[in-house]
Amino acid sequence: MDKDNVIIVGHTRYKAAKKLGMDKVPVVVASNLSDEQVRAYRLADNKTGELTDWDMSLLDDELEDIADIDMSDFGFDILG
Repeated sequence: MDKDNVIIVGHTRYKAAKKLGMDKVPVVVASNLSDEQVRAYRLADNKTGELTDWDMSLLDDELEDIADIDMSDFGFDILG
């Protein structure tokens, strides 16, 4: 969040927290960033998502250990 409590990065995390019914979510307030730095941070954060791949074996292990949350609500295809 910026100094005005506007989300800079983490929009998907915010939506997931709302979907899970969470009332509070820990955040980092970046009150010392200029407008230019905020834009650069937002773009860099989105770019990192483009550059990553899932380790499918590790992902499967993580998903197997989540029993009480329907991860398909978050775009994960669960094969049972």
